[in-house]
Amino acid sequence: MDRPARKNGLERPFHPFQISSWILQLFNIMGIFCTTIPCLSPDMRIPIGVIYTIFQISTIYFGYKLASSIPTDEIVLIFNTSTDKALIMQLEENSDKYCSFCKSPVKSTSKHCVRCNRCTTNFDHHCKWVNNCVGEANYKTFVMLIGVCMFLELIICVVCGNTFVESVISARTARRNIKDYYRNDVFFFFQTIQALLALEGVVFSCLLGYLIGLHLYLRFKGITTYEYILRKRADTKIIPKEKRFDTSTALNNSSYLNNPIKDLQAHCYPNVQKSDRELKISPRA
Repeated sequence: MDRPARKNGLERPFHPFQISSWILQLFNIMGIFCTTIPCLSPDMRIPIGVIYTIFQISTIYFGYKLASSIPTDEIVLIFNTSTDKALIMQLEENSDKYCSFCKSPVKSTSKHCVRCNRCTTNFDHHCKWVNNCVGEANYKTFVMLIGVCMFLELIICVVCGNTFVESVISARTARRNIKDYYRNDVFFFFQTIQALLALEGVVFSCLLGYLIGLHLYLRFKGITTYEYILRKRADTKIIPKEKRFDTSTALNNSSYLNNPIKDLQAHCYPNVQKSDRELKISPRA
């Protein structure tokens, strides 16, 4: 690949899903503080506002932390930047695998991401919402992000859903609460925003709940999302942990040979002696 490797999820070009997440967060903040809070009774405005703010800030924090993280294989970073010939030779001799795209030795659990054009240690999946790979270096941050996101969406679902229902049942009370903030009659507009926020909360709460359940299952099984997808799409056996990402293991399965997904990892092959390689390593070594 001629294009440069992506450092993290904050580098351009941004993914459409990533931009959509920013717009969604902005819509939530504006909707909650400009329409939901005014609809609440005076004694509920501060508690609900504080709880929402805590989870919203947590979502932004973990989202930024995940997007800005660098999950690239450390061996690749050292191999391609170091000028120490002895260190380069040591990495070359001690590494179990070699990536023809990164032109570097890599760890045995690394996989090359075609979207980021780099190898990620213990690759789990590429998250389009943050435009970054999830692996060993940032998996815990990913789990924290989907956890706080689910609670945030549950809060939005419950609060906005309840506000919408109350505005239908007790329209006079809702109108009176709104008048504490706005002089003009914006009741119908507020109802529409509450309905949209409640619908968003329901949809994303279910999706995030499913995602959390899936990762709990994967952790219980001791496999990654990538291996799970490989199993489903190629109908292959799960690769044992001690042989994870070993291409030779997967190539022994006939169904794997007929599946295009093999191309995503075929360039990361078991390390051999330098003289036997078709692709020569950098002249620095």
